[in-house]
Amino acid sequence: MVGLSSKALRKHDYVLEGSHWDLSLLSITELPVAELDANRKATKVDLSNNFIRTIPPEFPKLVHLTWLDLSKNRIVELPENFGSLVKLQHLDLYSNKLERLPLSFGELKRLKWLDLKENPLNSELQKIVGDCRTAKECEQCALRVVKLMKEVSIRLDLERKRRKDEEEEAMKRQQLLDDKKRVEKAKKKAKLAKRKQREHQSKESHVSSSSSTSDKKEEVGDENNFKSGAKPSTNVARHIFSYISLAILFLLVLFLILIVYDGDKYAFVSKRIVSRLHESPVIKLGKELTELCYDLVKHYRQRWE
Repeated sequence: MVGLSSKALRKHDYVLEGSHWDLSLLSITELPVAELDANRKATKVDLSNNFIRTIPPEFPKLVHLTWLDLSKNRIVELPENFGSLVKLQHLDLYSNKLERLPLSFGELKRLKWLDLKENPLNSELQKIVGDCRTAKECEQCALRVVKLMKEVSIRLDLERKRRKDEEEEAMKRQQLLDDKKRVEKAKKKAKLAKRKQREHQSKESHVSSSSSTSDKKEEVGDENNFKSGAKPSTNVARHIFSYISLAILFLLVLFLILIVYDGDKYAFVSKRIVSRLHESPVIKLGKELTELCYDLVKHYRQRWE
């Protein structure tokens, strides 16, 4: 038999009696969402024994549904917003290909009856589904599954919140570290700039001081040269000559003092030194002064004795 889509539904293919709409055994491949939405009085829908593989995300908008039979189809997955069917009380998903249920399944607070037998459910769901051989077991299945999915949803929400908080905390810590690094970098940069500024100012001050001292020395030298009217080399020669003359005179005076205290002992020393010196004008002058001083000392010594 060729499967029918929702657009291929004909009036004589289904039975609509009050609130119950029987769409079973019609080889339907797609859920007739538009027709179901147009017939809001049909709160109980039987879509069992068809070839439905998927449920479109628009289907949970049919919030008027209270009873739904999707058993013996080929449904592999329910839409994530399936929990929007908040008025749903009876749900038959027997003999499909479901492995998991959406987290929104925990929002079906009015669900009183559920059959999930003959589905390749995961191990966690398989433990609480049970055999559902009686109405009471199906009622217990509905309560347990809704409770489990609610707990899983809460647990996942808490886990997401915890991860989000950890990420935000990590971002805050990283932001603080980045801010601290920026502040330290700015401080180092400012400190380096100040040090460079001080070094630059010190160099400028040193250069200025050296230049000022050099200028003053040049001015003083120029002024002295201008006053003396002599060249620097001539002045140096004169100073050297003066120092030598003073040194010789100092030695002569020293010998004279020694002679005053002990003339016999040191007189021959002075005469020997003077005799061996070159006959320069300075030496001659020193010799004459020495002889003069010697005579004066001898004269006054005789008088004192």
